[in-house]
Amino acid sequence: MKYDEKYKNVPVMELGDDTYLRCREAHPCCVCGELTHFCEINYEAHFCSEECERKFTDSIDWRDPDFDETQSDRVEVTGNVHD
Repeated sequence: MKYDEKYKNVPVMELGDDTYLRCREAHPCCVCGELTHFCEINYEAHFCSEECERKFTDSIDWRDPDFDETQSDRVEVTGNVHD
């Protein structure tokens, strides 16, 4: 479900259900590129939907001792989540 739909009544710059901030300006989702107003504060990355966040999270090798989640742009996610 798209976060813009799920959290349509959440005011700007306040937390939604999880660890998201709703931003004033839309930014591209880090997985599919669709514009979104939601930024996940732990990853410091924009996600447009639960599906994109799940795909991103599933792509991380949590056993990698060198993984630094603050460098979320290192994670490569391929394929269209919304097909």
